[in-house]
Amino acid sequence: MNELEQRTVGAPAEGRTLDIVAAEIRALTANALNTIVEIGRRMTEAKAMLPHGEFGRWIREEAGYSLSTANNFMRLFEAYADPQGSLFGAEVNCQTFGNLTYSKALALLEVPAEEREEFIRENDVEGMSTRELQAAIKERDEALKRAEEAEADKHAAEEAEATMERSLAHANERLEGMTKELEELKSQPKDVAVEKVSDQEAIDAAVKEALEGQRKELDAARKKLEAAEKKAEKAEKAAAQAKAAAEEAGKGSNEAIEEAHREAEQARREAEGLRKELRLADTAVAAFRAYFNQWQGLYGYMEKALGDMEQETADKLRAAVKAQMETWGREEKPNA
Repeated sequence: MNELEQRTVGAPAEGRTLDIVAAEIRALTANALNTIVEIGRRMTEAKAMLPHGEFGRWIREEAGYSLSTANNFMRLFEAYADPQGSLFGAEVNCQTFGNLTYSKALALLEVPAEEREEFIRENDVEGMSTRELQAAIKERDEALKRAEEAEADKHAAEEAEATMERSLAHANERLEGMTKELEELKSQPKDVAVEKVSDQEAIDAAVKEALEGQRKELDAARKKLEAAEKKAEKAEKAAAQAKAAAEEAGKGSNEAIEEAHREAEQARREAEGLRKELRLADTAVAAFRAYFNQWQGLYGYMEKALGDMEQETADKLRAAVKAQMETWGREEKPNA
């Protein structure tokens, strides 16, 4: 390893001593990121020379820095130093970072290294205070988290809807099976047919139970999907607003940030109202249409089966169907 490589990684070069490194650290003034990186480089070099546990005492007594400050300087060296190094002094690994202050450079460590440069370009970091920068980073992290949660909820809702569709297909198969059983009654001897028709109440109950279960699953899946889509939309808006707020914060315009939040809240309320109207208009009508079509098909088969029976038996069964229809009408009547 040559001297340049040793200085880049912070390892001690041949002939260098702790006294030399301490003198160089004291001579450097931490007033720019380039200088801070160079100090951090030398601190890393000194730590490699010292026995384990001795660095904290040494840095206080020989260089005048606290251990926490030294650790921050070494973190900044690792994050921002040019891996190629320089024989002519410290170099930051990107010109975008060159004008950062100590506190801002430290705050930006919360942004992943691969996204840090883009974050600085998209936000007026140089014009922000450190507190405003920290707020912008927090807004960014929260917006990303909300977007991830919304995407997960949307995926779960889509899975639930797929499960509901499979259940509906299964219910349709059950209805087809019941229809075939009614068809088979025509080919049975009369006594056997009448005996099987006596189970009609159980069949009606099973059909009603299946349709009611599918209606509830359909409603639940649609509501969950709508909620996930709404949450995803809010997360996207929040991300855009976070960026806009950060830009305005850099110019010191707190009023613009508050106005953006008010507009976002109003937009969310309006969107929620529209979605409620859509849910009421669409879910009930679509569900009723599907169930009504199924009922019409089943009713046709039942009517055909009744035509093959003795008149007295058919009249009794028609009366039972009429009574059931009247019961459904009373059950479905909306509350006043």
